[in-house]
Amino acid sequence: MENQEKILQIGLNLFSERGYDAVGIQEIVDAAGITDRKSVG
Repeated sequence: MENQEKILQIGLNLFSERGYDAVGIQEIVDAAGITDRKSVG
């Protein structure tokens, strides 16, 4: 799975579990296991 797909899927999962305002970008990136910030934008 590509990084973009990972970020989208994990973001959707976290948002549905806890709500949009309770989830941050760094949390999504960490959960996706992405260590290269250039991959995120």
